[in-house]
Amino acid sequence: MNKSQLPSHMLVEWSPSKVRLFDPHTGAWVTGASLGECLRGVPGGRSAVIAIGHRSAFIRTVSVPTVAKEELTKIVALKLAPLMPLKPNEYVFGYRVSGDSGAGKTAIVGAVKTEFLRRIYDEAQAGGLRIAAVVPLAFGSWLAARAHNLNDGLVVHASDASLDSDVISHGELRYSRSIPLPETREEMDEEVNRTFAVAEAVPGRVLAMAETHVRAEDADPREPIEYLDDVQSIQRQLFNLELPEKAIAREKAALRAVAQRAVFAAAVAIAFATFVYLKQSTALQDAKKSRNAQARELKIARSKLGEITKKRDQAENSMNILLQAFQPAQTFGDIVATLQSKASAGSWFTGLSIERGKPILIHGQATNGKSVSTYIGDLKKERRFREMKLISAGKSTVGKTPVVEFAASGHAVGFLPIDRVVARKQKL
Repeated sequence: MNKSQLPSHMLVEWSPSKVRLFDPHTGAWVTGASLGECLRGVPGGRSAVIAIGHRSAFIRTVSVPTVAKEELTKIVALKLAPLMPLKPNEYVFGYRVSGDSGAGKTAIVGAVKTEFLRRIYDEAQAGGLRIAAVVPLAFGSWLAARAHNLNDGLVVHASDASLDSDVISHGELRYSRSIPLPETREEMDEEVNRTFAVAEAVPGRVLAMAETHVRAEDADPREPIEYLDDVQSIQRQLFNLELPEKAIAREKAALRAVAQRAVFAAAVAIAFATFVYLKQSTALQDAKKSRNAQARELKIARSKLGEITKKRDQAENSMNILLQAFQPAQTFGDIVATLQSKASAGSWFTGLSIERGKPILIHGQATNGKSVSTYIGDLKKERRFREMKLISAGKSTVGKTPVVEFAASGHAVGFLPIDRVVARKQKL
């Protein structure tokens, strides 16, 4: 089978509520509520580029200095944090760097919620799909603009529910906007002008994708996602969004490789010094000098190895923290199930406020004060909680039936999985 006969990467346009899959090999589109639904009937082992829709991805630009890649990533992370509506541990980002912009450069950043990215990888794994790259869909518009020599302007694409607009300025993606699909062509034209104004960009040429009914100087029958079919181009010009634990594992592997090369170089240096010493017995003094020089190099290599080992240990600690954050032993559903199981015939809880790391707040009702005391007492005995206490209780009526409304507070302990609790009860 020659290269032209090999199946190309499939293309997936992903959003939390709708997924579209395009197979360039057959030209067929499949639409479903999830990636798993779209993959039904698709042979396993295929690979795909995942493009995250405009409403589920964030596009930002930040100015950065000209520094090494490792330091640049840290700077982008610091500058991106105040621009995002999420906490730093709630999103994953990637970036490309444009040309010089005065004192430094500009990083065009694409970010997505970590929970969305984790859901994509889980569904792909369940469906036997290998992920070649994950990027925001807006960068497909950027590649389309490059193909049409659009240096300053707007790329628009209409789906059945939204109008997506991507502003291109000085050859780079600067701003993305998605709105409900206007009903008339005049309203579309008005939104095009509004997008230029919101992005504070000078109006330029408009490129309409896939028969979008907007007044445009250029048109392209393809959809933006079809410009993401070249994985090598993505890797060369863009980035790949990775889960935090995968990024840490990749960094650890790189550190191990550096350490191995350092140790190997040191061993070669010692062997070479020994060889010189033995072969040149008539020039013992010169061999001694060479050996001393190699010993100094070995000392430096060992020092570098210590630094690399320290970085590796830091990376392992970071990964352990992430795993504890993303894989808690007890889910919120387990806590709710336990609270429900403790309610007696004369008591029940009506509301629950819960947030990881903070006390839980329970609201409930009971037929009498004794049932309240029994319920709170049972919760105090439960090893899954600590410091459970009644914080308020008052009489009320439901219809014509008198009841006691109460509130209790405490801490969830250990976040134990529910099956451990069931197993412990069976032993008793």
